[in-house]
Amino acid sequence: CEVKASVESFDAGSGTITLLGLTFMTNGTASFEDVNDMSISSNTFFSQVMVGDLVEIKDANGDGFADQVEFEND
Repeated sequence: CEVKASVESFDAGSGTITLLGLTFMTNGTASFEDVNDMSISSNTFFSQVMVGDLVEIKDANGDGFADQVEFEND
């Protein structure tokens, strides 16, 4: 599944991010991108993300573990 929405909450320590009431784990094999589609680390992502930011999460097999997390600008 793909979810594109504003961040409701996140926890850098546990590597979770919540959009539309759905909480995704990002630890493991998740990749991260900035608004320019450039690869960034999970540490960089979590140091920059704020509640209300528009983010797209791709979870290829719907298991709750994000495969790709990226900042969006529209």
